[in-house]
Amino acid sequence: MLAGHVHALFRNLRRNLFSSVLDIAGLAIGLAAALIIALYAIDELTFDAHLPDAEHVFRISSDSKRSGVSLSTSQKQVAQLLTIDYPQVTVVTRLIADTRGVRHREVEANETLYWADPNFFSVLSLPVVAGDAKAAFSNPVAAVITQRIARKYFGRDSVVGETLQIDRRYDVVIGAVLADLPSNTHLNTEILLSGSASFSKIRSLDVDYPGDFIAPVHTYFRVKPGTDLDRLRQDMPAFIDRHWGGAPGIPASTRIGFTILPVRDIHLGSKALFAMKPAGDPIAVASLALVALLIVIAACINFVNLTIARSTRRGLEVGIRKCNGAGRWTLGAQFAGEGIAGTCRRYRVLRRSEWLAAAEHRARARESARRACRDRSGLDSHVGHRSPHRSLLYR
Repeated sequence: MLAGHVHALFRNLRRNLFSSVLDIAGLAIGLAAALIIALYAIDELTFDAHLPDAEHVFRISSDSKRSGVSLSTSQKQVAQLLTIDYPQVTVVTRLIADTRGVRHREVEANETLYWADPNFFSVLSLPVVAGDAKAAFSNPVAAVITQRIARKYFGRDSVVGETLQIDRRYDVVIGAVLADLPSNTHLNTEILLSGSASFSKIRSLDVDYPGDFIAPVHTYFRVKPGTDLDRLRQDMPAFIDRHWGGAPGIPASTRIGFTILPVRDIHLGSKALFAMKPAGDPIAVASLALVALLIVIAACINFVNLTIARSTRRGLEVGIRKCNGAGRWTLGAQFAGEGIAGTCRRYRVLRRSEWLAAAEHRARARESARRACRDRSGLDSHVGHRSPHRSLLYR
């Protein structure tokens, strides 16, 4: 009996080859397209979800209320003032982007690196594969790099204690190696250097440019569990008026403002300038999710229509098999077997299509990250020059 069912299955496939291929390909390609869109949407919605305890980590950035310009950075003294005014803020850290020449023996390249306060890893706990990242910055000439950078300059991952040369002048010791950053993170921190180094941008800002100097400083802070962030946001105008003087009778809070965002909402919730990576678009993500749903509905309707159309042409076959003694269960087993076989073929086509599309998506994501890194390096300027952030913010 089983052999007869298998023979009938292949006979029906040969007899209805075109409609079978159309049925299988239509549903498989439709589901594959919907799955790829779903993977993209999940990737966008889970930015920075890998960061531990990320629900207590926030970024504070500056806005110009007059020009409507929003920056992803803030004034350099915001970090210190936050800890003074708000006891619920436990730790604040700063990052400053820089472009320097990095060299190890014959391997040399210009890299976008970030100067970080020594407490950086107390705020953003990035996964470490070698060394101790928190203890590394106790050394002012320490560096923390990712596995990709380690392989690029040393050809291996275990490089703790090795030395990199910055601008062919300064030697820094690698204190820890981080796991490669995932594509769905707003961070681009593949090379982190201690901000307490004598040649760092952070030290230069703190020592050489006291007062209200606006520089490309990314400021992150961690709060105690249970902190009311809405109340903290509401107090920002008063915070600005306390520490930034305005013209007589015109509070500073009428000119500038601060935006506080959870670190997981930065990618889709911020359109600020000078971000480490291009921001996402929540409307585009929602639209693509709707498109995926419509594709699935259309593929299912097409599948049902083709199945019904074929079933009407098999009435004669069913009648003959009943005359030969086939019962309801026998016919049901045959049609169920044909359905399972068809599903397996659709699944194979679906998995192949999904794999190809996913590989293309990963390649495009890597290229986008490299392009963003190159674009970001063009925005960096020497700290001794007047920062473009000042004119944007106070405009």
